Amino acid sequence: MTDTGFWGKVESAIKVTITLSQLHYCVKDCARTTSIVIFKMSPLIMMSNILGFMLIIVATLEPCYGLYLGRRHLYIRNDLENHLPLKIHCWSKDNDLGLKTLNFTQETSWSFKDNNIWGTKFECDMEFQLEGQMKRGQVVVYNNKKKIRTRECRKRCKWSVRKYGLYAFDEKDKKWDFEIPW
Repeated sequence: MTDTGFWGKVESAIKVTITLSQLHYCVKDCARTTSIVIFKMSPLIMMSNILGFMLIIVATLEPCYGLYLGRRHLYIRNDLENHLPLKIHCWSKDNDLGLKTLNFTQETSWSFKDNNIWGTKFECDMEFQLEGQMKRGQVVVYNNKKKIRTRECRKRCKWSVRKYGLYAFDEKDKKWDFEIPW
């Protein structure tokens, strides 16, 4: 057996080698693109390296459209004019986060891991008093099986509750986008 090159060249008893020219793995719409090249490998080590290769790809991906395996963080902030309090109750099929009252500029937050098989969905009931009239709304603030925002959030999903509806923070452009009217 001789060892040359990046991973080395390993010859089997029958002197068979498999050459993989280049394998590029690219994920579009992510903050960065992952590109990995595999060099010559023998059939004896190819199968063991495939698993390692796939783990490297998953570990180096930016969070992107359900491929992210880390924890996501969801934030909802009260940005209502005139310093109005906001009542908010959020839940998923597995978790009830309870009723909270947020004063002006306060936020509630939680973290979770996506369930890529059955789906992860968080909904919130919100209400506040505006000019003598009660405003209420039930909104889906996160759903990994259905697009609910113009741009999907990655690690941090930020919402701002305002007079005319909910605004979502666009991580790529670093700005607030109006998303859901009352």
